[in-house]
Amino acid sequence: MGAMRHLVTCSCCHRVEVWHDLSDVDPTTAGPHARRVEVSVEGGQRVPSEDPDLARGRSALAAVRGSRGPVVGRCVACDQLLHAEAEAAMAPIPVAIPLGEEGGEVLIHGAVVRGPAGVMSADDAEALLEAQLGRRWYEGLGRDLGKVPLFLVLVPILFGWIMAGLFVASFLASVIQGPAPAVQGSPGYYQGPAGGW
Repeated sequence: MGAMRHLVTCSCCHRVEVWHDLSDVDPTTAGPHARRVEVSVEGGQRVPSEDPDLARGRSALAAVRGSRGPVVGRCVACDQLLHAEAEAAMAPIPVAIPLGEEGGEVLIHGAVVRGPAGVMSADDAEALLEAQLGRRWYEGLGRDLGKVPLFLVLVPILFGWIMAGLFVASFLASVIQGPAPAVQGSPGYYQGPAGGW
């Protein structure tokens, strides 16, 4: 009997792996969960646009609802969830999503979803995750903006506006006054012939 092959994809960065199940080949040497991983697409170029825990929770709940395959691992490229194909007979792994400062977690394992108060529906779990972790995404926006010092962005903009204002003021001053009168002795001052005309 040959090794079973399973296509596994990342829910975020589109990493694609082919898992070759080796447990059927020789269970005595390979062990029950032995596999060879072949990476088809590296991935890793994308990160979630929302809080990473919230993205993991949404991805795991999509598997509970049946719109994605079972969660079988974590992506080494972006730390999000790896899903097998929907028809794959692979055992799902548990996914624990911490709820932040309030404490507790949402545990998603297969089709079972448990919150701090016990078993809950996927819709209730998503609402809880959104309420607890959704606001952390906005806090993360400030953290990301803090990576680039604000003055590096504002100083060139402010300098551009000042220079534009000085240019306009100089232009308007020259238009309103007309040409500057020539001063005797300055370059470009011409009196005419020595004896006059």
